[in-house]
Amino acid sequence: MTGQSDSIDEAARWYVASARDDMDWDTFTLWLEADPDHRIRFEEIAQADAMMRAHRPALDRVWHEQDVQRPKRPWHRRVLWPAGLAAAAGIAVLVRPPSTSPSQLQHYATSDRSRTIALRDGSNIVLAPRSRLDLSDPAGTSIHLEGGAYFDIHHDPARKMTISAGLLELQDIGTRFDVQADDMAVRVAVAQGRLSIASARLDRAIFLSAGHGLALDARKGRAMTAPLDPARIGQWRQGQLDYDDTPLPLVLEDLERYGGVHIDLPADLRERTFSGTLTLGERQETAQVLARLMGLELVRGPGGRLSLHRRGSPHL
Repeated sequence: MTGQSDSIDEAARWYVASARDDMDWDTFTLWLEADPDHRIRFEEIAQADAMMRAHRPALDRVWHEQDVQRPKRPWHRRVLWPAGLAAAAGIAVLVRPPSTSPSQLQHYATSDRSRTIALRDGSNIVLAPRSRLDLSDPAGTSIHLEGGAYFDIHHDPARKMTISAGLLELQDIGTRFDVQADDMAVRVAVAQGRLSIASARLDRAIFLSAGHGLALDARKGRAMTAPLDPARIGQWRQGQLDYDDTPLPLVLEDLERYGGVHIDLPADLRERTFSGTLTLGERQETAQVLARLMGLELVRGPGGRLSLHRRGSPHL
């Protein structure tokens, strides 16, 4: 029992520290990875504080009623826990989040234009064209994404936000990051803050800090992390697509999502990668630029379908 109590105390201290600007995220990550129990205790503390915040008005009313109706006795003195103090004191309250009713679910979908979704706490999500996002509640504590989105999330250590995107589950308490997801491939890029990423396809959770990205390609059974320029993350919002050694099939998926142009790719080009910046303009114009930069040919076939081929290929 002492060991569990110590773990709860440690989780409480880290939880309170996460609200400060001088939070030591590297040491926190090492602590989380040292024992699976650490993550469980940290999440329990965060949930406990969140529930106390959510239900404080009801507690205030009940305590007020008791203060009025009961004689004043020292052991009936009213005690209110300030935000975060329950965690600081090491109080462990096991809570189960309330089930989400159908009326709480909010669905967003876009066609050829992006859309900004404002959450209750001031956070914003820019949903990319031809994408879908589902919210479990107005606070956005549980999100499901299909397609692309840029997240600008308000820092709140009392809230645990979980985002499911393709095969990945992301957890966040305040950061800026970009996600591009389909059924078998997901790319995550962090512009500010830190993210926790988990998946059945990963042997352990991965923590991404600002200026880093993760690309998971389930078709190839590969997950890779790489440094990125934070200033270039989410550039699709300004009409640019930025790539660094990105598989060509993923580039074409982006062109279909952001440019509205579908391009077929023969099997002999599926291993090619692309590095560079594409400016979104006329549909075929952007595709022509990509073909030229890669030394390929863009061909219009029967029914107007576009496809990429090697120069001099018999497919032409």
